Amino acid sequence: MPNSFSRRDLLSYSSVSLSGLGLGSLLRHPTFGNDAQGTSSATRIKACIFIFQYGGPSHLDTFDMKPDATRDIRGEFEPISSSVPGLPVCEHLPQLSKRMHQVALIRSMHHTNRLHDSASTEVLTGYSSPTGDRENFSPTSQFYPSFGGAMSHLWNHKKLDIVHAALPWVFHNVVNVPCQGGGFVLGASDPNGAYPIEAPVSPADLSATIYWRFGIDPGSEIYDATGRPHRLSSGSPIRALFM
Repeated sequence: MPNSFSRRDLLSYSSVSLSGLGLGSLLRHPTFGNDAQGTSSATRIKACIFIFQYGGPSHLDTFDMKPDATRDIRGEFEPISSSVPGLPVCEHLPQLSKRMHQVALIRSMHHTNRLHDSASTEVLTGYSSPTGDRENFSPTSQFYPSFGGAMSHLWNHKKLDIVHAALPWVFHNVVNVPCQGGGFVLGASDPNGAYPIEAPVSPADLSATIYWRFGIDPGSEIYDATGRPHRLSSGSPIRALFM
């Protein structure tokens, strides 16, 4: 982790961003973007390795061991001291215990899913699974893009050989779990991004989609002060977004 971006910085910025207000502030931090003078920072990150364990060890057996809890709650392993005073880790993590001062440990992240497929979808896309809290026993198309899928789309102009890769394989639990792919992308624009060349959508279509999802017929009429009728929207719902 760069010296200019400490664990305290990360937790401070991420705690704000969880409220939906702090992403811009996070990206303006010198580690991620430009500094206060508008100059490019040498410490801007270029790559990220996201290690995700599909059914990993319990936090009670790794980084939040609760040694003072009753035996039916705490794990069977013993805690050991780490390089951070007051932050013990599991006895089976002796090498990592020496490097905990380089780790940003978040104990408060949680979700309400009971099952692996839906939990993985939420963690790797940031959205709850459209199919609900369930395991998938038949192929399901991915709806929301994974972090890597979104970066592949946003960085398409960079013409990188590889923007996003899942190693050693894409999650498979009876069928592939829809959480590591690209998800929805509707339409396409020309090479200059000036005109749509596939599935053009108008602002009226967007407003019609919003009304439709609220259960309101976009073709409903409202009346102005003179009694003349007007359609709520002249567009058509973008139903492909919800297929």
